Amino acid sequence: VTVLSSPGRALGLFAQSDIPAGSIVLYQPPLLLVLDAIASVDIPPPALRASQSPRMEKLDGLCGYRREEWESTERGILWSNGFGVLSGATTRVFDRISRANHSCLPNSRFVWCDAPAGGSGGREEEGEVGRMMLFSTFDLMVGEEITVDYGHGVQGLRKWYGFECVCGGCDG
Repeated sequence: VTVLSSPGRALGLFAQSDIPAGSIVLYQPPLLLVLDAIASVDIPPPALRASQSPRMEKLDGLCGYRREEWESTERGILWSNGFGVLSGATTRVFDRISRANHSCLPNSRFVWCDAPAGGSGGREEEGEVGRMMLFSTFDLMVGEEITVDYGHGVQGLRKWYGFECVCGGCDG
């Protein structure tokens, strides 16, 4: 899987080879984990940047839509790229999985896995338990964009992510 510019969108994920349906496309630990009690308020830049400098470059490269002028860039990045995990108790941002663009007719899905594949189910190297798995729901051809459904509908996409859907599978 590679990250490339997606026509009419931001950067996206693209298949570098044919990927059969049901295949694991990406399997990665979170780049950032934020308790949702914290995510519900604006995150001051020092809170996100403290002692995370190697990860900050990756986070800064992600799209960050700000609905309001007072919102920080960091909050925009978190809300634009975060996945609610564990019944919404935490929001997690991923280096590459967060780059998957929306489609109302997606070709892939994501699922949170509490324990690493092939692991003991204990703590991983970076202190996180679990990973996000992105898997194909259809056969993907080399060069095809890998898409997921953000789950907010056309109105929600406009409100929460600041874009009009261009997938062709909706009325957006």
